[in-house]
Amino acid sequence: MIFIKDLKWASHVSERFRDALEDFLPKWIESLLPYYQEGKEQGVDLFNIVNCLPNGRANEEIMYEHNGIAYYQHHWPSSSITTLGFDSQKGYRKCNWLECFCEFIPGGYDTASRENLDNYLWYNTSFYRCYNRKPEYSDVAKRCDEYFRQLTGDPTVGLSLSGTSMIYYNDSAKLYIDRYCALE
Repeated sequence: MIFIKDLKWASHVSERFRDALEDFLPKWIESLLPYYQEGKEQGVDLFNIVNCLPNGRANEEIMYEHNGIAYYQHHWPSSSITTLGFDSQKGYRKCNWLECFCEFIPGGYDTASRENLDNYLWYNTSFYRCYNRKPEYSDVAKRCDEYFRQLTGDPTVGLSLSGTSMIYYNDSAKLYIDRYCALE
């Protein structure tokens, strides 16, 4: 699947950045499949692909480990949404797309370099939810979502791409993301 190379703005970013991102995106999305499956098995509404710190409300949260991964499940009574994420009390889990990409790109990714400053506006608008819901910036997010659905074979699931990306399992979770996570 082509993620970015055919998009009109792709010619404005460096070739190194564009090629690395094109190679990285399917691998990163494929790496999310075990977490998708865990959320599905737990019956949650969304999987927040972040490291979470429990808030001490024992009646609303569950911490557990499965296959060597520490999870944090939280029920939000105000929205009736149950989320799953990584329990950061048990260790940090690298999962954010940009953090993973910085290690993936050949030679590393120095955000202060001139090359990467030129790329900044593009990835900020295409990869962060507060911008990528607008048609002119939504292509990458839509393609990632489509690829994720293809991989899972599940038409009800989706991947909401952002600084804190989320896997959602139903329409209620998608609405929750749109309402309460729009600025992420």
